[in-house]
Amino acid sequence: MNAIYFPFTCVSKQHAEKLSAIFEPLTVYLPSAGSISSQLEALSTTGRIDIRIPVQKDEDKLMGAYQEHIQWGKTHRQNVKSYLKHRTEGHYLYDDSWSAQIRSDIQSISKTKTSPDTVFSARLFLLIAQQYDQHHLEMIQNVQSIANKEKSIFKGLKDDDFQKIDEHCEPLSDSMPDLGLYMPQERLSSWCTLMKQDDEIPSSILITSSPGVWEHLLDVSPEAEIIGQGFPVHYAESTSSKQCQDLAELLSSLQTEEWSSSNHQRTWNRLIGKDQTGVHSEFRIIPDIHPKTFFSRHTKQLVNNMKPHTESFRNTIIGILQ
Repeated sequence: MNAIYFPFTCVSKQHAEKLSAIFEPLTVYLPSAGSISSQLEALSTTGRIDIRIPVQKDEDKLMGAYQEHIQWGKTHRQNVKSYLKHRTEGHYLYDDSWSAQIRSDIQSISKTKTSPDTVFSARLFLLIAQQYDQHHLEMIQNVQSIANKEKSIFKGLKDDDFQKIDEHCEPLSDSMPDLGLYMPQERLSSWCTLMKQDDEIPSSILITSSPGVWEHLLDVSPEAEIIGQGFPVHYAESTSSKQCQDLAELLSSLQTEEWSSSNHQRTWNRLIGKDQTGVHSEFRIIPDIHPKTFFSRHTKQLVNNMKPHTESFRNTIIGILQ
């Protein structure tokens, strides 16, 4: 059963494996055809994810703007270091001429009457965020790799002095950092803008792995009713594949059926087994609201700017698995 991953445009192998226990393929939206990493391509080849690129134009302009952003960052850091190094008096981040310069820049911008390209801006933001996310995921994976090599070395040592090392010390956690804590509102808004450009979205089930994004979304979505939580999602043998299949069938049916809290709660209760080894999970439903409408409403996007949707989805289902 298909589900859409949000609001990220990259997914780690670890999260892809957990999510594929129920959802396969997992749809991942990308802002550019040039932003397909080797890891995403490998996950796509195995069928775990479905890469969708709703907008495929202005690629050179987009990558050029991204490179300008990177160059600006490098130049800005160099200028600040040089400025702080040679400044001997006064406040470090203040200069008498700055107020006049800022006022002049604002007036110059206000005279330029151009309509902002919100789709291009959203794609650029997501491209920058994607590189930020990939960089942090690579750092965590490198640290994990070093920790595993250290454990292997100590296990191989036979000297009596080294056998005194506590073998039960906690290893480095397998959990990934919550990248959604960084600018969650902006991520959702930009991701929604990109998703709206898809002529026909493949699912009304939208899944995140970020507690930060999840909490933010629930804060602005009091109407989201709980379907169930605590389902033992785990890709080890301890979780029954039949359980995962039943959950997938329930969520799939909820995309088009009329929502009844009491009836579906009884169904959910029958799904829950004794397995407590799974990751945290929670699913909620927004009845009689299409996903594009739901995300537009909560990210301050105009519904009338959307492409007409032709899918027969009746409800929006959001969930978190971490």
